[in-house]
Amino acid sequence: MTATVWGQDEQLVEPFVQVAAFKAHPTYLDLANLRFGTSSSADQDAELYNCLLLASAYVENFCQQPIQGHVATDNQRVYPDRQGRLFLYPDHAPVRTVLSYSSGRTIAQLVTVTSPPWWPEDGRQIMVEMTGAANVSWTGSLSNLGGPVAGVELLTSVNYVAGYANATLTATANQAATSISVTNPTAIFAGDILRLWDPGLEESVIVAPSWAGQNTSPYTSAAIPLVSPLVHTHAAGVGVTGFDGNLTLATIYFTVDGLQRWGTSSNEWPKAKVKSATGKRTEDATAWEQKAMRLLLSYRRSR
Repeated sequence: MTATVWGQDEQLVEPFVQVAAFKAHPTYLDLANLRFGTSSSADQDAELYNCLLLASAYVENFCQQPIQGHVATDNQRVYPDRQGRLFLYPDHAPVRTVLSYSSGRTIAQLVTVTSPPWWPEDGRQIMVEMTGAANVSWTGSLSNLGGPVAGVELLTSVNYVAGYANATLTATANQAATSISVTNPTAIFAGDILRLWDPGLEESVIVAPSWAGQNTSPYTSAAIPLVSPLVHTHAAGVGVTGFDGNLTLATIYFTVDGLQRWGTSSNEWPKAKVKSATGKRTEDATAWEQKAMRLLLSYRRSR
């Protein structure tokens, strides 16, 4: 049995693809007419931002789990094996680190271990060692037994970080800078490769070993040290993610799908200047959705 708790900050506040990056992606969409009654480019961009945010939520909905890096807590009833190990199956993947776990015979007598030794398997299963761990002091319901007993049910609660980094720059990052300030450092770890999606100035950076991580809920902005200096200067608001191309492209495809309008037989399609774009059949829009879903199949929740 599993129960998962999300923090209040897990509601998406940043889309997986920023407005400028979406505009740079080759499409035939008319993005200057998303809102009626205004010719302001800022108003149009604001509406496109909303569409990207909805598409990002659609990605998570299809995957049946949060994709953005987040802190989660799973409560389970499990049985230790003969070696005193617990095998935990978290609801969310990939698991990036285990912050703590608690276990015991009763709810009132849980033993908590912070920064425990753990072993990931396929990013979807966690193994933790209970016996022989130097920082484990058996108290409460386990103290009289000298540790956990194989085959005896334990109540467990594991607090972990899952998902992929998704943030934006909080300030301009100048060329040759050796750090970047981001809105959300959750799920950013030393050695990670992050992508700065800045049209015409895109680049990838590697997080320096000195970064100890910041995995709190709610999250706060942080400066991330880099292995090598930046090649380009990037303005505040540029997207910084740990996503691969599939997640990024799926978000774009869902956004395109949401912007489709069908029901015309115009010979000028797709150049017709209507709200966004117009397809000749209802199926013209859903094709984008289907392409996005195919890209996301491997990211779906597995339990």
